[in-house]
Amino acid sequence: MGNKIIFFSNSDKLIGQLANYMSDACQDVRSIAKRAFLALSHAVMDSKDLEKLLLRVLNENSYKKVRSYLDNEPQSFE
Repeated sequence: MGNKIIFFSNSDKLIGQLANYMSDACQDVRSIAKRAFLALSHAVMDSKDLEKLLLRVLNENSYKKVRSYLDNEPQSFE
């Protein structure tokens, strides 16, 4: 979907649920959520758009967790 993910009608729900999954008890679920956020960061061409999207959808704690992950992980999701 590329940059169009921002305009996806349920993108807010998707991002919110992925943020919830980053705190899941199962390591596999957390890992997949992290990979999904990394893929999302690559799909959104402008980092400002990604920031706006994350800030709009996530609470402060979830935002910090996602931002910390994206800032500290290698930029490869394959």
